[in-house]
Amino acid sequence: MWRTLGFTGLRRGEALGLQWRDLRFQDRLLAVRRALITAGTSTYLTAPKSSQSRVIDLEEETVEVLKAHREESKNLRPESNPDDFVFTDRNGAPVVPNLITRQFRGLVCASPVPRIRFHDLRHTHASHLLESGASISSVQERLGHSDVVVTLNLYSHVLPGSQRLAVDRLESFYDNWGSSMDRESSSRLN
Repeated sequence: MWRTLGFTGLRRGEALGLQWRDLRFQDRLLAVRRALITAGTSTYLTAPKSSQSRVIDLEEETVEVLKAHREESKNLRPESNPDDFVFTDRNGAPVVPNLITRQFRGLVCASPVPRIRFHDLRHTHASHLLESGASISSVQERLGHSDVVVTLNLYSHVLPGSQRLAVDRLESFYDNWGSSMDRESSSRLN
């Protein structure tokens, strides 16, 4: 679950609401169709936060981790089916969302990694996407924000150097374009 959360930017409830039928391993895709949430003492399924389903591309290592998890789940519960939840307790029942947060907190405290909150997995994923050159609209789509302005408001601090990068790319484009124009002009004169 931690790998999936860290490499998809899913919200906690969206990850807990995943069913095996939401995964298309051969296409490296994951569909976000529902969320498992807790309100008071009740845990139930609902639509994702933006009320819209979305599809997320997966990188190969996460696909392999999920495939291995699927095989492990089949070994524990051979009678499994596509409607089963991806992340469950040992009996195959949905996991209570607050329990996952407590488990994460315990793992972080017991490890040498910096102290982060559960939701920081999502923020880190979004920040890494932007730092690696992803467009703000692709990050918005991936995270399921209702509007690109929400994404900009949350992650504009990650983009300060993006203007410099854009100008450097433009400069390189013009240099290459100018060189090709010079070659073209030169060939016409000859």
